[in-house]
Amino acid sequence: MIFDRKLVKLDLSNLDITTIPPEIGLLTGLVELDLSGNKIEELPEEIEKLENLEKLNLTGNLITSLPKPISKMKRLKVLDVGENRLTALPDDIGDLVSLKQLWIAGNNLSDLPKSMKHLENIRYLNLVGNEFVTIPNVLSEMPNLGKNYLVDDFVQD
Repeated sequence: MIFDRKLVKLDLSNLDITTIPPEIGLLTGLVELDLSGNKIEELPEEIEKLENLEKLNLTGNLITSLPKPISKMKRLKVLDVGENRLTALPDDIGDLVSLKQLWIAGNNLSDLPKSMKHLENIRYLNLVGNEFVTIPNVLSEMPNLGKNYLVDDFVQD
């Protein structure tokens, strides 16, 4: 299989894909990757090699956890992992220093990592449809986020 290192955008949405091969890491020129609407359960650790990636859409898959190396994707600006089966985010997700939008709606999260307070560029966060009992404390430590986050109406302080 030949991989084009100059490929900038790759849309593999809604193709019933179940696995992503480790060779995805060879697409080092990718800026946008859309894998939404598939049946992916896990991502290969080689995803960290996509050092130019700015937008990653994983909405509507079967992912239960994100690989730790995803936190090394320093240029990532938009991460959409909504409508999966995530029970936790990587502890070092706060290392995604360029992240501006994080969509984690429709998962099984009950808390957020404390490292999220380091997401200084984040401007939008969608938390709707998770298992939060209270508003996660880390949100109060994210001053640049302001009130640009969404949580379910039934969440109480």
